[in-house]
Amino acid sequence: DWYIESSKTRMVGDASTVETQARTRRVLTYVFDTCLRLLHPFMPYVTEILYQQLPRKDEALMISQWPQMDDTPLCTDDA
Repeated sequence: DWYIESSKTRMVGDASTVETQARTRRVLTYVFDTCLRLLHPFMPYVTEILYQQLPRKDEALMISQWPQMDDTPLCTDDA
């Protein structure tokens, strides 16, 4: 929820560039896509309808790949 609220200023703010808006849109789409994939076993009809509204060329959420874990750390303790 906090990222959605903070991304609103990046999308509409005067200082936002086209590149910043595109990057923010990609992150929001990626997160929403992953959430829909994880929720699909529990809410198949709702998630399928929402998934079809995403800017993707995939056929159906039901046959899409399950999200894979990335080995890249989210943060490091270099402080």
